[in-house]
Amino acid sequence: FEVCATSDGSVAIPTVVLHTETPALARRDGPGVSELQSGPVISNEMARMLSCDCDVELVLEEDGRPVGIGRKSRKIPGWLRRQVVARDHHCIFPGCGRTVFIQIHHRQPWSEGGATDLDNLVLLCWWHHIFIHEKGWHITRDTQGRHVFRQPDWTPYPPRPT
Repeated sequence: FEVCATSDGSVAIPTVVLHTETPALARRDGPGVSELQSGPVISNEMARMLSCDCDVELVLEEDGRPVGIGRKSRKIPGWLRRQVVARDHHCIFPGCGRTVFIQIHHRQPWSEGGATDLDNLVLLCWWHHIFIHEKGWHITRDTQGRHVFRQPDWTPYPPRPT
């Protein structure tokens, strides 16, 4: 099938993005849930079948949360990019929700010591990414860990009642 052929004529091995727990793949009767990226929850048997002949990426986790690459590089590796998309789904700017023309932003800039870790990365559409880089907006977190967008004067957006 031509679409799956590489430039040298060999068959490309597909990459299936599957979120699952190790026991779901390890044992036929193993507990756990398997879910396709941006798709449905599937049976663990289907997950085992799909993972038979595809590229498998290892994602290291600590306490059930993916670990990033820290200060090793500003560039976001594909596996970590997919984790950010799976978590955020769309631009996280209040009221936006765009799913196209989205970019990943380091909440604490890499140039200022920020890490390339899941907790420091968010999805923004290109327009709201410009707000941060060129218009002086900021992203902070509240006491519950939710993202708070702040205007250049640090006023929360949308303004909250006092």
